[in-house]
Amino acid sequence: MSFLLREASTPSRLAILTVLDMSWARPGSVLDLFLESFRIREGTEHFLNHLVIAGLDFRAFQYCQFVHPHCFHHKAAGLRSYANQIKKGGIRKPMNRLSHHTFHRRRIQALEEVILLGYIMVYTFRLSIVACQAI
Repeated sequence: MSFLLREASTPSRLAILTVLDMSWARPGSVLDLFLESFRIREGTEHFLNHLVIAGLDFRAFQYCQFVHPHCFHHKAAGLRSYANQIKKGGIRKPMNRLSHHTFHRRRIQALEEVILLGYIMVYTFRLSIVACQAI
């Protein structure tokens, strides 16, 4: 992730970060609308150069790579994979997407990693923007 942040951040180490799971990873999704909003608004397209997208599952990561150059697959430490959970009998029904709790925990871990690497971050959250900086 540090290489990607170096590549995408501004000289002052500012990056725009958003995260997604497979529910946003398909044509016509909110991600496509989000990216298009940078392209069509006057004077905002250059911000796409500083946008880093964390795919919280492999499908989200794959789709992100298809639509944007600065993507990484965030594999959260301490979380067992879906396959391991099935083997151990922990899941009884198919999982179509990350649970609400898992999504938020992984999102927080991704944000924490960026801050610990010393980057200033503008994080997109529910169509609002939150600025964060390590203290």
